[in-house]
Amino acid sequence: STLKNMTVGIVGMGNVGALLARKLYALGVSVLGYDAYLTKEDMEGLPVQSVENMEEVFQKADIVTIHLRLTSANHGIIDKKLLSMMKPEAYLINVARAGLIEEEALIEILAKHRIAGAALDVFEQEPLLPNHPFTQMDNVTLTPHIAGDTVDSIALSPYLLAD
Repeated sequence: STLKNMTVGIVGMGNVGALLARKLYALGVSVLGYDAYLTKEDMEGLPVQSVENMEEVFQKADIVTIHLRLTSANHGIIDKKLLSMMKPEAYLINVARAGLIEEEALIEILAKHRIAGAALDVFEQEPLLPNHPFTQMDNVTLTPHIAGDTVDSIALSPYLLAD
């Protein structure tokens, strides 16, 4: 299936989540958006279908992408119950913080192929040990948490901070 035929669920509609929603909308993708800190009115200017709870995102989305800050209140918020709600053909993307997802629950869900796969940029222990279960799974894509490390990022960083 192509991205245009999928529904992407964004959990966390702050700056990054909102930017992603706009890019997906431009590609004609159906987007669900959830953020516990934003009201329905706050979400009206964003090209998303606002949903009331995370459960709805995990149940309906073909791709769930996480863009939350990690706090003591939301540590482990994405647990086995939420992960079990995902469609068998769904994917989970986490480029936010590792502590948001109960890692053992995700390992179990992926090992049993309860979801199609996951793309992970952050891990409970970094760097990942060579024998970590994620490194042994064919339905997991692992990337280093260095998205901002580009050729010109250091030279431009003072200007980015000033902006």
